[in-house]
Amino acid sequence: MCWNADTNPFNGPPTARRIDSNSIRIDWNAVFQYNGGDCDKVDFLIKSHPRFQPAAYKLSDFTLKGQRSAVLKIDGNTDFVFQVIAREDKGDRLGIDYKYSPMVTSYATDIEGRASPRHMVRF
Repeated sequence: MCWNADTNPFNGPPTARRIDSNSIRIDWNAVFQYNGGDCDKVDFLIKSHPRFQPAAYKLSDFTLKGQRSAVLKIDGNTDFVFQVIAREDKGDRLGIDYKYSPMVTSYATDIEGRASPRHMVRF
């Protein structure tokens, strides 16, 4: 098993970096702690929604096993919220277990190589 039933392997939110106006990279490698467990059977998917429309959420396809990041297509003019979901099949006796990362918000102005007003130093 990758994690015990009473623990959460996520120790923080994933990072969200806008690649361009319509693409974003979600990375959870640094915050997914598996403590040496067997994580080969863990699937990941990403829940996303516009910042002020949580009911309009979408779920990505499952990533490839072992993958700890994904690039998603998004509407570049909208702030989005992302959450990574880990899914482990613990066998017939324990069934499927889901664990959720904390959410992270990506703002439409946060495109790599372009500083947004929130991140600029003011004098």
